[in-house]
Amino acid sequence: VHRPLMYFVLLVNTWALAFTHWVTAPMWLTLLVP
Repeated sequence: VHRPLMYFVLLVNTWALAFTHWVTAPMWLTLLVP
């Protein structure tokens, strides 16, 4: 029922995590994992 919302939240959380680790993680890893 709320599947689109769940996917949206998951996507936002993934990009937020990638953004917070942008400096510490390698750029290629940050770009490919999400």
